Amino acid sequence: MEEVARAMPRIGDIAPQFEAL
Repeated sequence: MEEVARAMPRIGDIAPQFEAL
């Protein structure tokens, strides 16, 4: 579960990258 919590903020940074694609 800790890994998921750490991935959450990463998703926020990755999301804009998908929009750019």
